[in-house]
Amino acid sequence: MSGQRESWNASEYARLVRPPRESDHKATRGRVLIVGGAPGLTGAVCLAATAALRAGAGYVTVAVPEPSLSVVEIKLTAPVKLAVRADASGVFASDAVEAVLTAAGSADAVVLGPGLGRGRATAEAVRELVARVTLPLLIDADALHALGSDLSLVAARSAPTVLTPHAGEAARLLGISRAEVDADRDGAARSLAVGRATVVLKGPGTLVAGGGRIVVNPTGGPELATLGTGDVLSGIIGTLLAQGTPALEAAALGAYLHGSAGAAAADALTAVCCTAEDVVAYLPEAFRPLLAAGARPTMEGRPMTELTARDIMTPDPVTVGTDMTVTDAAHLMTEKHIGSLPVVEGDRLVGLVTESDLIMQDVKVHFPTYLSLLGGYVFAPGSTDRYESALRKAVAASVADVMTPDPVTVSPEALVSDVATLIMERDVARIPVIEGDKLIGIISKSDIVRSLAG
Repeated sequence: MSGQRESWNASEYARLVRPPRESDHKATRGRVLIVGGAPGLTGAVCLAATAALRAGAGYVTVAVPEPSLSVVEIKLTAPVKLAVRADASGVFASDAVEAVLTAAGSADAVVLGPGLGRGRATAEAVRELVARVTLPLLIDADALHALGSDLSLVAARSAPTVLTPHAGEAARLLGISRAEVDADRDGAARSLAVGRATVVLKGPGTLVAGGGRIVVNPTGGPELATLGTGDVLSGIIGTLLAQGTPALEAAALGAYLHGSAGAAAADALTAVCCTAEDVVAYLPEAFRPLLAAGARPTMEGRPMTELTARDIMTPDPVTVGTDMTVTDAAHLMTEKHIGSLPVVEGDRLVGLVTESDLIMQDVKVHFPTYLSLLGGYVFAPGSTDRYESALRKAVAASVADVMTPDPVTVSPEALVSDVATLIMERDVARIPVIEGDKLIGIISKSDIVRSLAG
């Protein structure tokens, strides 16, 4: 529900992962520009770059101050290196902005902040870049410091924007104490999510907030409490943004993968010995189960007559219970951008609730209307039951009152061609897939379209 904590399961994260396609080349897998790496802090930008590559980016460029170039050339092999003007102390000069913007013209997302350094000129450059970069932008570390407690530039951005503060950085941005952030992490995350921004409030139980929603990350542990792991997170999310993943989903998936990789590294090396480099190295173990869960059999070269519902269905769909309120179900449909929800008891399908079932949820509008109908008109033969049913839906308290019981379903062995015909004949958008009476998936019109596209 909007404003309340959400907990996503592995299947929901798996659906966000973008596996490489046969037609891909390096420019279609996401181009990330990472800006940072002041002298003495080059490790941060290098960690972010290697994480971006490991997370699947096709092209990574690092923009660093001129004095850092020789170090980064040695540390990084694949990424392209760009040296920009530095001031007398070796950090970014204010006139470095144009060079960064030019480089951004060949990128799909920008990560600003890892090892950026601090100073007046650098802070000016950060504020100008936040205002002028029109791509998806992740703001981290020293770039967050440069904003001070003024989030107006972030609020004014129209492009997707992700902020990744820890509790101390969040406190500075909000102009409050760290203790106050720790006392109300949900409130702090929501307060930072200004405008269209998404916020990753790092720490135990990392929170991802944006658009009135807040997602609790279930992965990660104390093994991540070590230098450089935040830079790794920035690189991962930067890649997801560059691949076109919406900001909230990119941030949530990035945090999930980051925590899973940390856990895998800790399992192999112990939490004591885990480093940021290990988190990068174990990212494949974080991706592997999600790729397996989200994988579907390839459709290429297979005739439509051979495809079954199991081949194309979405497993583990979003469901509701019979006791959920009508209002909560409406909010969930809006948040998930879906027009119907399977209603389950345990894992048994008992009904389907659709947008049309919920149209009459606003009792204040509809209740007086139906009272006047029931009290002031003579119904035509056979119409009384229809209006009484409508009244019950208008004042319904739960999904059980408005759902369609025994909805149209298909088995996992049903041919996709037959499912498509059924969707057209019944004029429905989604059909549950059941095995026995157990719900195992759902098929939508878009699933069928994707199967036709191969």
